[in-house]
Amino acid sequence: MQFKAIWKLTRAEHGIMYAAAVIVGAILAGGGLADASILFTGTLTAILLEAGTFALNDYYDFEVDRKNNRLDRPLVTGKITPREAFLIGWLLTALGLIVALFLTVPCIILAYLAAIFGILYDIKLKETGIGGNIYISITMAVPFIFGGFLIKSELDPILLILASIAFLIGFGREVMKGIVDVEGDAIRDVKTIARKWGVIRAKQVSILLYFLGISISPLPFLLKIDPVYHMNLAYLIPLLITDLLLLYLCIRLLTADKETVNQLRSLSLIALLFGLIAFLTGAMIRIP
Repeated sequence: MQFKAIWKLTRAEHGIMYAAAVIVGAILAGGGLADASILFTGTLTAILLEAGTFALNDYYDFEVDRKNNRLDRPLVTGKITPREAFLIGWLLTALGLIVALFLTVPCIILAYLAAIFGILYDIKLKETGIGGNIYISITMAVPFIFGGFLIKSELDPILLILASIAFLIGFGREVMKGIVDVEGDAIRDVKTIARKWGVIRAKQVSILLYFLGISISPLPFLLKIDPVYHMNLAYLIPLLITDLLLLYLCIRLLTADKETVNQLRSLSLIALLFGLIAFLTGAMIRIP
């Protein structure tokens, strides 16, 4: 198996983003260099569980991805066999659960819940459509809270705000992805908004969720929720890039065909990356 194929199977770039979100949560909870060991263990847990879940997702979605001609999936191109994906998924999930045992009790609970629901999503929950969308959106929000719990048992309000932004943007992205995957989702009878209520309604819901995420994203800068982000340009500047990309995406999405929506899906990941940079730089740097 090639390294590139395993990277694609596990969506390792998502794991890196999850790890960064964990670091943000830990920093905002007061974590420092003295907490490097537990921070490493926490990020490793997040990466392993993310990788295991995605590998199993490709295994259970093999026929769907083949129908959708997903040539970015190594199972579809034959670079990894379904059996290999199955074994990799379970191995990484098991390793993640073992590593999690060295963390705080709240983190252990979150890790095991994430693994259980991740497996349920891959096997059945995805077919519920909206339920699956909500699950994926939660996985994008939880790393911030998980990072906070690495340091202390109390949950700071700023982490809930960041988690809410990630949830809303992630939810909008998942609904939009359902537009591209309509044909393949029919194989597993995945009840996405696009399949149940049509592509136009899915576009409307996706745009609404993006706008909700954009609307609350300036709150940490404008309000004194946490002094780290309040009037901090290190947070605002990359955040503006995120919001402008998402606004452009919403405008294009209104009249986009399936191929364009697929391109916008990639753009949404770039927007998420800049959003994560905003969270990270805002937590580590003060301007002015």
